[in-house]
Amino acid sequence: MALITLVVAQLPAQDLGWLKDLPPHCRVVVHDHRDGASATDAAEALPEGSQRLVMTGSRGGLMGSFLAHVLDPALDPGEQHTVFCDGDALRHAPALLQLLEDPQRWADVQPLSIGAAVPTALVERDARDWIGALPVRPERYSLSTLAPLGWHDPAAEALASHYRSSHELPVGAPVMAHFLALAGLDALADAAAQSDIGVLAHGGVFAVRGPRLAALRAQPGDALQRLGLLCRADPQLRQLAERAVLHLCGLPMVRLDALVRPVEALTPSSLGMARVVASIDALLARAENPGAERPESVVLAPVLVATDTEPGLDPRGEHREAVRAQVREALAAGRPQDALALLLQATLADPSEVDLLGDAATLCFHRGDLAQAVPLARRALLRDPGHAESQFALAMSLAALGERIEAMVLFDDLMHADSAREFRGAHPDLTAVAAQQSHHLHQLDLQRRTQTRPVALALHD
Repeated sequence: MALITLVVAQLPAQDLGWLKDLPPHCRVVVHDHRDGASATDAAEALPEGSQRLVMTGSRGGLMGSFLAHVLDPALDPGEQHTVFCDGDALRHAPALLQLLEDPQRWADVQPLSIGAAVPTALVERDARDWIGALPVRPERYSLSTLAPLGWHDPAAEALASHYRSSHELPVGAPVMAHFLALAGLDALADAAAQSDIGVLAHGGVFAVRGPRLAALRAQPGDALQRLGLLCRADPQLRQLAERAVLHLCGLPMVRLDALVRPVEALTPSSLGMARVVASIDALLARAENPGAERPESVVLAPVLVATDTEPGLDPRGEHREAVRAQVREALAAGRPQDALALLLQATLADPSEVDLLGDAATLCFHRGDLAQAVPLARRALLRDPGHAESQFALAMSLAALGERIEAMVLFDDLMHADSAREFRGAHPDLTAVAAQQSHHLHQLDLQRRTQTRPVALALHD
């Protein structure tokens, strides 16, 4: 069985005697945060091969240990999981020792606790995340208020209130998005601003597979170092970081679906949203299987444009196409929310991945989720102003929202700008849609101006 590394943050008054019961495939790294600790301490009789690092004065707690481990230049996480916890892990994760026996059943980012303060009845009733007969219950909470969804947590309420007061935020401001932006984690902050629900592991007991840790450490900039400074400066900021750590490792946040509405209620013109989506779907069908007609019963899919099929793709291109293949699988299985989560997760790992941002925007538009399609398309265009696929998704979404002027400008660029020439050649169906939408919006604008002209003349006279 693959070796599992446990990174244990030992805080004052915590006894590590339980480590002697670990399965033999576990290796332990103890970050000792106790005052007066030394690397020669052996009172707990740590398992053979364990390592003790003295962290006295770091004030970073569990989050400090997590960041110190991830940023360790000697770290080679390999493919196996790393488990993070503090010295009191069994209080929050009573099944931890049994869970460590069978890591093959874990996800890439796997909460392992239930939480000491969570009502027992709730843990027993909410068994959706149990691993077999072993209790696991990640907490789903509001990214705006920090409150859990299933019970009243005064500590979360107090944390949100204190943060809002300290940063002079109005009631209703999204606390987690503001904190992540403060830490310089811009892509994660954008995801929090567009999502509703976050997920945390109580007590900070969770596991992460090696490639996720490697991707986290490889991200550009110094946001992780900045996050560490915030955690050391203020215990309450550290609590916020601990609430976000699963998402920092790549677990997607949750955005609730819009209520189902008739498609006709969103159409800006007689062309209709259904016809636009059908055109998009037909384009994808031809890209996947040239010359074949697609059955009418197939679930409609987004435009996954700019597909690289040439041999010798660069690593980023290979990753992009692997993500798109998973997205197409999810859509074919009727799981659009999973498809969107895959795209958002990929763009979180690499915020410069403009093509996948455009795919996510197009998927949101296709589903009628215009409120999410618009910011996703804008994010893509901020990174690549000439990204025509994102421009198309933004123009269609704005038109459906009644933002006619900006939509007209975008449609006109798609039809005439040099930067969109490749788009026009590759996607004549969508170019025709853009032309018809543009014509319709210009007609509406002319009609509006014609109707208001007599009033203006009367006032002038």
